[in-house]
Amino acid sequence: MNSPPSPARLPHSAFRILHSALLLALLAGCAVGPDFSRPETNLPASYLAGGASGATNAPSWFDGFHDAVLSELLVSARTNNLGVLQAVQRVRASRAALSGAKAEHGPRAGFSASASKAKTFDPDATTERAGVGFDASWEPDLFGKVRRGVEAARAELAATELSLTDALVSLDAEIAAEYVNLRLLQTQLGVAVTNLSLQRTTFSIAKAKYDAGLSSELASLSSEAQLRATEAALPAARSAIAACIRRIEILCAQNPGALDALLSAPAPIPDAPAVALSIPSDLLRRRPDVRRAEQTYAAALARVGVARASYYPSVSIGAGASLSSASFSDWGDAVKTLSFGPSAQWDVLTFGRTAARVEQARAAAEEAALSYRETVLRAVHEVETQAVALRETIARAEPLRAAADAQARALALSQALYERDLGEYLDVVAAQQGRVSADRTLAEALADIALGRIALYKALGGGAD
Repeated sequence: MNSPPSPARLPHSAFRILHSALLLALLAGCAVGPDFSRPETNLPASYLAGGASGATNAPSWFDGFHDAVLSELLVSARTNNLGVLQAVQRVRASRAALSGAKAEHGPRAGFSASASKAKTFDPDATTERAGVGFDASWEPDLFGKVRRGVEAARAELAATELSLTDALVSLDAEIAAEYVNLRLLQTQLGVAVTNLSLQRTTFSIAKAKYDAGLSSELASLSSEAQLRATEAALPAARSAIAACIRRIEILCAQNPGALDALLSAPAPIPDAPAVALSIPSDLLRRRPDVRRAEQTYAAALARVGVARASYYPSVSIGAGASLSSASFSDWGDAVKTLSFGPSAQWDVLTFGRTAARVEQARAAAEEAALSYRETVLRAVHEVETQAVALRETIARAEPLRAAADAQARALALSQALYERDLGEYLDVVAAQQGRVSADRTLAEALADIALGRIALYKALGGGAD
């Protein structure tokens, strides 16, 4: 059996071990695999639609609605929406994964204990054996496998956090859009109720004239038929309003009827704040989906380095201590063992599997790069489409407002003439239909402006920088 090193040789052995450890630490500065750089994109210098809307985005953009009910809905949805809460849990899991990846840098240590009792073929011959031990090892990250793993986990966490940001922006936009639709439906119901009141007045005039023998029954019957048709349309309008409130309740994770008291009272269509049309390159830092695609590519690129690190040997520095006794109860003559030193492992016969994993990681990184470019391209087109649609909707609103004013005056004039027997009943009917149509179309145009600004806000990535 080899004797332990003499006191004169021990310092030299310790020096060599320390020298080896220092050399390993210096080598740990390199990391295999490609470094991240943003994929090339062919972005236009500006949008075709131009900067037409004239306001600056801010994280509090939705406060520009100046609508307390909408603000309350947004706070409730951000707090309770089940989709957002799921995204929060995914962020939590990603943070734990990053912590786990960082922990790979640390040493490993463990305790062991064993005890056995054996009996040979001789009934009186028994042996006992007991032992306890401690082992610790540290593997320096020579070729960056752990660092690339941490890099990938950090990028995946960033992508998950951006998914949460994207979910919040989408939720804000969806809540605001449903709220605008609700107010549009309530406005349209109000138009129908006003029209019903006018038709009742017209019907009473037509019937009175018929009863007095001043007109034929045809005008009275036609007026009544129009009145009943308008009455029959009201239940469908009220049902549409209720369905819209139910959709908002789902977004806020509320039970049916929980928001009736808040939303049932009619209110005007909110005037959404204008949105400034930034330059296309701003999408790279503003849109959560673009930034998420970038981080997904960064994670995939880091995974190439993790795979390539398997080509190289792994080196670890270990230390251990153990006691071994031939008796469970007597440890006085226990064998004591101490160990310390480096070890290396290099799987040279698995290069084929490693090459396959590297190629798989490279293909995944190339796919992520292409996905990033596609996401950017779709983002630019989405902003361009929404900006053009909003510009044309705004241009459409003023003529419709003038048309609605003209139809209101035409209806008042036709009714006045009809009451004094100076006009025809059909003129009144045509004026009523014209006013209802003009009011409904104007309300839809105002709602479309609000919805268009909401859609453009979302397309630009919301208010987050």
